[in-house]
Amino acid sequence: MPCTPRLTDYCPPGRLEELPSLSLDEVIASLESYLDNFLLDSVTGMAYLDRLVRERNLGSRPDIFPWLGYLADKVASQAPFDPKHAEMAARLAPARWGRFAEYLSRLRVDDESIHLWRAWSDSKLRNSKRSRLDQLLRRDPDNPAVAAQLLMLDYMEGAPPGDWIRTFRVPEHVAGLWQALLFRHHAALGMVQPALRLLTTWQEDVLGELDLALAAEVLYKTGEVDRARVLLRKSLERDPRQGPVRRRLEEMLHPTPKPPDPLSGKAIGLCIPVCGDGAPLSAALAHLAECELGGASIRILLNGAPAGAEDAAEAGRDLFPGREYNIERLPVYVGVASSRNWLIRRELDRGADMVAFADEYAAPDTDWLPWLAATMDAQQKPGAVGLKVVTNEKPARVRFLHRALSAARPGLLKLHAGAPLGVFMTGLYSYVRSAVGITRRCCLLSRGALEAIPEYDVRLSTPRACAAGHDLELILNGFDISYCGLVSCLGARPTGKMPWGEMVEEGGCAVLDDDPCEAMGDIVKLTCKFHKDMHQLRRLTGLSQEE
Repeated sequence: MPCTPRLTDYCPPGRLEELPSLSLDEVIASLESYLDNFLLDSVTGMAYLDRLVRERNLGSRPDIFPWLGYLADKVASQAPFDPKHAEMAARLAPARWGRFAEYLSRLRVDDESIHLWRAWSDSKLRNSKRSRLDQLLRRDPDNPAVAAQLLMLDYMEGAPPGDWIRTFRVPEHVAGLWQALLFRHHAALGMVQPALRLLTTWQEDVLGELDLALAAEVLYKTGEVDRARVLLRKSLERDPRQGPVRRRLEEMLHPTPKPPDPLSGKAIGLCIPVCGDGAPLSAALAHLAECELGGASIRILLNGAPAGAEDAAEAGRDLFPGREYNIERLPVYVGVASSRNWLIRRELDRGADMVAFADEYAAPDTDWLPWLAATMDAQQKPGAVGLKVVTNEKPARVRFLHRALSAARPGLLKLHAGAPLGVFMTGLYSYVRSAVGITRRCCLLSRGALEAIPEYDVRLSTPRACAAGHDLELILNGFDISYCGLVSCLGARPTGKMPWGEMVEEGGCAVLDDDPCEAMGDIVKLTCKFHKDMHQLRRLTGLSQEE
């Protein structure tokens, strides 16, 4: 069937930009998909809530009303001192939030500073907002709304509370809520010792389900596994829709086993496409030499790379004595997709059982390949396995976890971003699960999957779109795709953006977040590419073709 997507169905690239184009049932399916894959933050929750309350025929759908209360409570709990969020929650749940919203409405707040998420990728904007908020707090030192905004700016920078906290006088009637927010700040940044000290000041009635889950991870890191399990159960009792918490509890109760030697007897080809200079390649090869690679061969493809990369590749040969080590050269850059297609074909011709890819800018955990191989062994129809990608900084930010489908219907295909907003490494996404897509920076692909779908679609403009398209083709052909969050890789690819921008670049604010023109084009191309398969993809969202 020819591709005839309607122009009115097209939505621009961006996180949840598809919501205005979706029906109520599709919005709820997208939300349920998000909740099953990621923990809800206040910005994402507000996007869904705003879409639902704008529905003209909302009054005829009483089944949607519980979702309104759920989202309002989530949004207000995530940002408890945000007057705008509290006001919205008070309208939908006045018994719970009415009085508190009235209190916040009396506080002096710089309206321009309420929505701080735009400051993630702009250090100048953060500094400007911090200066304005510092002045406000000095004039009004017992204002928790201003203090919470300053705390958010510190969170964006991965830092403990700044000097402003000495100025802030906590009002007695919100002391418990403020302590919970301070705990969440430290625990979400992976700062175990400060978070542990704050645990002694708990008032459990003011702790939300996210706080309980973060507390579980803090205790888990200190060896108190039983207490951690108890807190995860309490978190799920408060909100059973939290897919990551449910999977994390299952991982704590029944840890994923890794066979003693999952690489034994497997012919694995480890491929490294290179387009940069020699310094990152040298560092990557030195790191890979410390990893558990079994009997894997190594194949480096110099994809139009400068001379320094060739020198680094030759020097790396000495790091892998006794291991098959091949260097191939392309005189011009042919793109990421074409270089990977070249490597895949070479490894299939060689007889590899599995093909692994590593990135010249990434440093994976030393046991990444055994874990990916063990995960693939557990798949019913082995396809692809990926890991989590985090930034090379302390504390490390999550750049990419896995992909999930937001919406699929003729004329519209949209994937959720590959990671939630503003997440640092805490352990909450450390488990194994099936996925719609994985990172291809460090991944493992089965021979069967590559024989069925041997190529990335080079008609797509960006690596992320090519990866997303290949993942969807594998799923449509019945192959399993798994995310193994028990291992990670540090991603140091330069993007010219702040760390928040890097995370979005890797995870994608839909399918991708590259050049806007390329992004728009790739969304249209993917929609056309899978036009005839939309009924199958739609089932992945929980909807039938008719709904």
